Amino acid sequence: MRLDEGILIILDEKGPLPLAELCNEANTLFENDGFTHDPSDIYKVLNRKKELFSLQGGMVSIQPGKQPLCLTVNTELPGMGSYQVKVDFTKGYFTFIEWRDRDCPRFPGISEPKNPGDILIFKTKIYKSAIWNWDKTYYPEDGIILDGLSWSVKLKTTTTVYEKCGINKFPVKWKILSRGIRELTGYPFG
Repeated sequence: MRLDEGILIILDEKGPLPLAELCNEANTLFENDGFTHDPSDIYKVLNRKKELFSLQGGMVSIQPGKQPLCLTVNTELPGMGSYQVKVDFTKGYFTFIEWRDRDCPRFPGISEPKNPGDILIFKTKIYKSAIWNWDKTYYPEDGIILDGLSWSVKLKTTTTVYEKCGINKFPVKWKILSRGIRELTGYPFG
């Protein structure tokens, strides 16, 4: 785990912290890895990731517009099926729904889902995918393909709702999100 991911997990769990206390928490989190961090290491991450972190009055927090509360992602491929995942970060649970056409088998080689992953780890994928930076829509330049993969994402944060969608075209960081959903649900996605 990288230091910025550790800081996100700590702040998500504990809320805003003074820099010195955040440093102590980071050292506790990384003690099994043999790493120790001083406040300057933390400060470097905060400066590099200003879009995610706020440092005011000596208190470090996650930017309110970036702190996920709820995420809904839908995908549909005509003739193959549709998938929806809803994640409620405040209550700590997710639902995954699969709709398939009667004659459409599951993904080849996939019989049953694996064990679900961890919502806190998935949340770090949300931060990495930076949904707030995506364009509102993604459509191919040569027109909409009616039988292409359509998708939509709705992310509610503490202060903002981000809604994005597309057909057969994806943001650069789509794979981070879809891989994160796969790890969370234990099921192929997107």
